[in-house]
Amino acid sequence: ARLRPDRPETELGQAASAFDGMLDEVEGAERQARGAEQRLRVFLSDAAHDLRTPLAGVQAAAERLLRGVDDRQQREELSVTVIREARRAGRLADDLLTMARIDSGLELRRVPVDLRGLADRVADVARLAHPSARVEVDGSAGVVDADPDRVTQVLTNLVDNALAATR
Repeated sequence: ARLRPDRPETELGQAASAFDGMLDEVEGAERQARGAEQRLRVFLSDAAHDLRTPLAGVQAAAERLLRGVDDRQQREELSVTVIREARRAGRLADDLLTMARIDSGLELRRVPVDLRGLADRVADVARLAHPSARVEVDGSAGVVDADPDRVTQVLTNLVDNALAATR
């Protein structure tokens, strides 16, 4: 409880005011700690979601390969999907380690990216993971300078959220 001295100019009043000030600081620090803890929970939840997505693509493609695929081209496409999604999961794990070490955020790797090709690959993985869903890419897109892993992450999250909302 706060002391709230009636006569803060006296020695006892100054001590009581100092005590009240310390309580304010402790409560402020406690609020900040709770906020930081909540932000950490949200971050960990987002990180788990982001890692789960490429792993689901790896699992779906690997299961399809395990069931047997007679068409050589389809086998190769599924194998490429496994490799690409495993690399993406690895990069996300690397990013988590980087963020654990520094506060400066993620480093973006800007390269020319074919947005339509990237969107098609995201749709392919979504169709593998959700065979009963209808996932289509429509329209045309050009090449932009971007981080392909981050754009893939954003598109994958959008598609995953859309699929979850339509089940």
